[in-house]
Formats: sequence, structure tokens, C-alpha cells
Amino acid sequence: MATRRIPQDGDIVVRPETHDGSERFVLRTVPGADQYVVRSRTKALEQAVVFARRQHVRVWLADGAPHRFALVADFRGAESV
Repeated sequence: MATRRIPQDGDIVVRPETHDGSERFVLRTVPGADQYVVRSRTKALEQAVVFARRQHVRVWLADGAPHRFALVADFRGAESV
């Protein structure tokens, strides 16, 4: 069985966007609206990993093309410490 390479309910997606000529990164939980905006890719991914670890979900990075995602981290089997 093939692994799904798209976000599922509860997963966190980090999406780059350009606003007023500068790049920023938007975090959201699937399904749902944008929830959090960060100015750097590194900070956005760090924050997404913190959220995902706590919620035992995956983190995805959208590459700008519709429906194209890269898996960053998977905490679905992680236990809380």
C-alpha cells in the first residue's frame, strides 16, 4: 500500500507566500484557515514542529504549486514526554 503524500486532518502545513514584496510563511492545521504568520522559513518550521510534536501529527511544507507537499516531520507515533 502506498503512503499518502498529502496532509491529512490535523496535520500542520507551512506555506510560503509573498506579501508587499517580502516572503513570509503561513502555518495552518488541515482542514482550516491560515492561523499563524512567521517571517522566516526556519522559524516557521521550528514552530510547526513544536505544534506537531504536541498534537502527534505531521508537518508539511507546501512548495507553492497546488497540491505539492514535502513531509518535514512525522510525530504520529511519538509519545509525550
